[in-house]
Amino acid sequence: MAASISQQLEDLLNPLPKFVDPEDDQDEETKAKVIEKFVEGDDDDDDDDGTAIGGLRRHTSVPLSEMDCRYRGKKTSRKQLQHDLENF
Repeated sequence: MAASISQQLEDLLNPLPKFVDPEDDQDEETKAKVIEKFVEGDDDDDDDDGTAIGGLRRHTSVPLSEMDCRYRGKKTSRKQLQHDLENF
């Protein structure tokens, strides 16, 4: 008898089963990391993850408007777009 009688009685009288959540990851290496606050457009950590575009790549890339006529157009602002949608 590994458990005491009081523990066995408590287990029998408890209507809720013991449930272990399989998504609770105890391994720290694979556990999801919680960040304090996400700021959209915060580019301070671009050098860490390698997503920053280098100067050479920026100068050698060809804009889509020069490659294909489907992407030609003019720049517009949200204010102008909203004004055009209201008048439509």
